[in-house]
Amino acid sequence: MKKQLLSVMGLFLILGFASMQANAQSNQLLKEKYGPNYWEVLQKADGDPILLQKAEQEYQFSKKAESFNQLTFRDLRFKTLADNQYVGREEVEPNNFFNTADNIDDVLAMSGLLNNAEYNGRLVSGSFDSATDVDVYEFTVDTTMMYYFGGLYGTADDGSSIGVSMRLFHESDLDTSFVEDFKGIDGNDQISGDLLGDDTDGRGGAGLFRLTGWSSYVDPSSREKLTGKYYLWIFNDGGNTGTYDFTAYQIPRADWVDVAEKNYPYSNLLQNAASPDAYLNSDAVVRSFMLYNPDTVKYQHPNANQTQGPRLPTQSNSTYENLLSQGDEDVDLFFVNYEAGKTLVVESIPYFGYYRENDGSERAGSSRLSDPRNRIYNGDFTAIIAEDDDGARERMDGPNNIHSRIVLTPDQLGEAGVTTDGPLVVWAGAWASQLRDPGRTVNNSDPGRMMYKIYSFQYDAANPDEVEPNNT
Repeated sequence: MKKQLLSVMGLFLILGFASMQANAQSNQLLKEKYGPNYWEVLQKADGDPILLQKAEQEYQFSKKAESFNQLTFRDLRFKTLADNQYVGREEVEPNNFFNTADNIDDVLAMSGLLNNAEYNGRLVSGSFDSATDVDVYEFTVDTTMMYYFGGLYGTADDGSSIGVSMRLFHESDLDTSFVEDFKGIDGNDQISGDLLGDDTDGRGGAGLFRLTGWSSYVDPSSREKLTGKYYLWIFNDGGNTGTYDFTAYQIPRADWVDVAEKNYPYSNLLQNAASPDAYLNSDAVVRSFMLYNPDTVKYQHPNANQTQGPRLPTQSNSTYENLLSQGDEDVDLFFVNYEAGKTLVVESIPYFGYYRENDGSERAGSSRLSDPRNRIYNGDFTAIIAEDDDGARERMDGPNNIHSRIVLTPDQLGEAGVTTDGPLVVWAGAWASQLRDPGRTVNNSDPGRMMYKIYSFQYDAANPDEVEPNNT
């Protein structure tokens, strides 16, 4: 009987191992086909064969560009002197633990190089000098700011790509011990002091971290944002050595939120119809906006229902049971005055710059710091005429294009019942939005808050090449 039991157990082990091998092989094939973020491609495509084919073509094209880039060394990566100016400074060693952390307040205070210096900050360049090297960066949080910390380029000595991961700590708890079932929640395994809940790894397009559109957490007991020092704990979980860059940007929320809000829901847009801020002019001028709802304070992982505990994992450490997020779930609505018989174009573009040049080589920007999804509604906001998530003309920067482009011809608008001059409504939101999709996860890696740029124009089919006014 014992022998038979062992045989059955052995069979289960063999079958389990075979299943693991099969899953690993399947995942590897998907990775080779769609890139390191293949799961995101599959989720967004939702089985659409046309979208999957496009994603595969874009990724295969990008690999050719990457193979060329890997022939260059770090000092040659940024092609021009202007690109080198994006780097604020190198890391200051030793910064291997909290007590010797490299304070980057000086980098966050530097004037930004894009968008007429509407934001502050530059890149920080660092290196992993050994297989166990950890780099810790300290910053003093400003509770009026929105922050963008994102890995840009992780490069081994031979030019190949390496991952760059990050965990976030607050001075209230700097415990780096690894805890299984943290806070007594089954499966919630994390570094004790890490505040991220959902980790931000692998979201920069090449195994790089992305903490984007972030603002300081809210203490649930006081409903006030945490002040003091936060720490970025940056590492490579594969034991690789090499160099990396990450963004350290901050932008004041009040400059944006206090100007345009409230423009959602539609009733608020109607109330502000006399304001120029309620309109996206069709003049092909690129304008910048922020998705941030000052009235939204929520648990990142709320209770699934009245009888179950919090979803996994939580934003917590030993001091704070479950911190709150603020600003998520915002949408901007704009009127567009449509002229009958013309083609309408609405496109979002990266606020912090493109990830690649037109030839596919790397730049100092990152289009993946925000992920917009746009819609066009009819004038009374009762029907969606068009929706797009990944159709913009940005250079492919990983597994997929993440910006939006909508083009509506007179025939297409006519099919939707739009045949005369009149207002349409642009819905500008995030892919990660529970307002759009109640089942969508919104977290530190995919927040519903962000900076974005958008423009609109209309043209007559008889004169498609020039869009007036274009004198400035």
